[in-house]
Amino acid sequence: MKKDQGFTILETVIVIVVLGILTAQTLYIYKNSVAHTTLEKAANTLYTELRGLRPISLKNDELVMVQFSDDAEQYKIYVDKNNDTTIQESELYKTHRLPSPVTFGICQEPPSELMFDYQEQNGLANDWKTMLLVAPNSRRQYSFGGVYLTIPTLPNITYFIGINADMQSIKLFKWKGSSWIEI
Repeated sequence: MKKDQGFTILETVIVIVVLGILTAQTLYIYKNSVAHTTLEKAANTLYTELRGLRPISLKNDELVMVQFSDDAEQYKIYVDKNNDTTIQESELYKTHRLPSPVTFGICQEPPSELMFDYQEQNGLANDWKTMLLVAPNSRRQYSFGGVYLTIPTLPNITYFIGINADMQSIKLFKWKGSSWIEI
């Protein structure tokens, strides 16, 4: 008598479990890849936007202000037409919303490995977490400070955009879990 040849229930269950594990790993890798790409794109967009503020200030011969808002996860650019250094909705130039789930991080002091000169007030370094000013003259183009961009699901990857007032430069750095790398 010849037995039917086929798969047993145990063999079928093992194949289904293995396929489930492989699918879960693939989805996890894909999700992290998408999050990393989203964070990198947001950091590059903000970096490019901030580097483009000086020409806007020179073109208009006016102060340009950037207001960061972590509750709305957005930043707004204003051109100060009446030179009063106050934000008015009528002076709104552009609004950018961070892609979800990217958030701003508070920058009370720069990463210690980065050579930025920060002045302290009340024991904390000044930051432009809420405001950045760009003036049209050659001596005071930028205020100083920095901002972090993060995604909660990627704890080992953070971007830092910093401004050094003495050198009048904006730089983009990436934390890869052990050190900062200038991009």
